[in-house]
Amino acid sequence: MGFNQKERKYIAILTEVETRNKIKERNINNSGIFVLHEAYHIKNDPLFGKNSAVFLFSADLNFPNKNEIYCQFKNGSFSKTKTELAAPLFVGENKCQWGVFRGECEINESNNYVKLSGNSESFVEIPLKKPEMAVNLAVCYGHSFMLDEWQNLVVAIELYHKFGASIQQLYWRSGGLEIYNLLKTYEKRGFIKLDLFPPIINEELYNMLGYDVQLEIPTRNYVASINDCLLKYRNAKYVLVIDADELYIPRLASNIYEELNYYMLMNPNANSFLFDRYDASSIFRRNPLKFDLKEALLSITISKKKRTLGKSVIIPKRVKGTHQHFPSYTQKNTEVISISKKLNYIIHNSNNELINDNDKIIFNNKEDNTIKHWLSKNRLEEINNSFKKITQISKSFKKLNSDNVYRQKIMKCKKDIMERLWKRNDVCIENYNYCDFKESKESSCIVASSKFMYHNLNNGLVIFKKLNMNIILSENSCTY
Repeated sequence: MGFNQKERKYIAILTEVETRNKIKERNINNSGIFVLHEAYHIKNDPLFGKNSAVFLFSADLNFPNKNEIYCQFKNGSFSKTKTELAAPLFVGENKCQWGVFRGECEINESNNYVKLSGNSESFVEIPLKKPEMAVNLAVCYGHSFMLDEWQNLVVAIELYHKFGASIQQLYWRSGGLEIYNLLKTYEKRGFIKLDLFPPIINEELYNMLGYDVQLEIPTRNYVASINDCLLKYRNAKYVLVIDADELYIPRLASNIYEELNYYMLMNPNANSFLFDRYDASSIFRRNPLKFDLKEALLSITISKKKRTLGKSVIIPKRVKGTHQHFPSYTQKNTEVISISKKLNYIIHNSNNELINDNDKIIFNNKEDNTIKHWLSKNRLEEINNSFKKITQISKSFKKLNSDNVYRQKIMKCKKDIMERLWKRNDVCIENYNYCDFKESKESSCIVASSKFMYHNLNNGLVIFKKLNMNIILSENSCTY
């Protein structure tokens, strides 16, 4: 009996996985290769010290056991860098060959770069960024929802802006051209900051490793982006780590910042506040010209189904890193505070139905499981009016996609192939690089891209660093 197309695809992937496993065993001595993401100069910090270079990089999980990075010290000598995972490995991430690490070392106060070395003889200069100025509340988004799910992005950006987010940080990996242009409009208005976050694609790196590192990085390098955001907004009073389909609406105060201050007053030793998440559904008009934010918000119905894991608001100066659900490496004598559902929780608005222009929406009038529990009519009108201004000034809004083509393909690939693969012990978790979206030509896609330069630092250390990040029109459609 012959195999169907889905089964043939699965078998082909297994063959690829087995081949890559053999290559990894053969090239085990290449664990000294690492890819630098970003580096910061952190000053007067209770956890990082008076003057520290703190940098994020991706590398083999065995990297800290087999390698030592040296950093130029105050007097010109080199000291060993402290290296640790940016966040402890979560469920299934130990099946991936690579992870995200954080390095830190002491430097001069005036330094705007750091010298990294394998033995102090051969080194490379790495420019250091300064964290952003202090703000009350920074919102850090994961780099999903940009392929074609613009409706959730609009809802989240408008809500968080209305409820006091000082800045919302997004990372662009790949997505629709019109969505990118929409986000740039929001950036010009000061609602968000949009940074490029390219996948790690480089021919020299591939040749050194013998395999595509993208297939060995968990969750599409999500941990790297949110930890970059945490370092970038190290001076913020609070940082909310969230996805675009997750809504935190204040119930005890007029904005999120004031509500968090209340929790802080009640829990002065908190390093973070952990909120439960409850699944929700909503209805969106598929035609962007007919999309109505007020209508979309009123359509939200919140279920009684609580997600296994919640989401956190972090107090940056009391933690070093974060996973997508909770902080890591917390300050001594501080604690994670779980917020009771009776006070507030996160709405996980992940089940969205797209309807046509003439379809009628029947709103749920039960206040306890709708958005009415949070938002007054006046608030809804204010949010909707802000959104209408964006539609008027954004030339690309009317060109937004009317169907979530990529989401459908991702969900199909997940069901057909990925859920089976993730059960194996040799397949990296939450990695969609096996999915094929090349046939998805319904909309123009742009991808964050970067050239890489590598330097041999001796003792087996090889550093790859990004150069000249830009966006390019994809020839093979979007990637997730």
